[in-house]
Amino acid sequence: MLARFAKAIDRVVDAGRIGDDAYATRIIISDLIGDAHSQDLGWGITINTLADNEHKIPVFDLANDTVTLYDADWRSNVPGDKIVEFSRTDFIHRYTKEMVGV
Repeated sequence: MLARFAKAIDRVVDAGRIGDDAYATRIIISDLIGDAHSQDLGWGITINTLADNEHKIPVFDLANDTVTLYDADWRSNVPGDKIVEFSRTDFIHRYTKEMVGV
């Protein structure tokens, strides 16, 4: 999931939409979901709340150009502790390596 997220952020950069929150968000969501847009399960989206989740929560802060990973406690609807923060470029570099050969 983090590798797909990194690839999606990289696509935002390639599209020249880093400064455009609306288009950056749409590109990221589209890239994450891909061809699964017609499936009933696999990519739930929530706004300002946490839902069923088995992954760390990545937050891409467009204003600060950072990606922060948080633990998730979706049952209590509270974001967990900050695990690590990356610059956008460091996050992309680290996690797109995982997609080589995929």
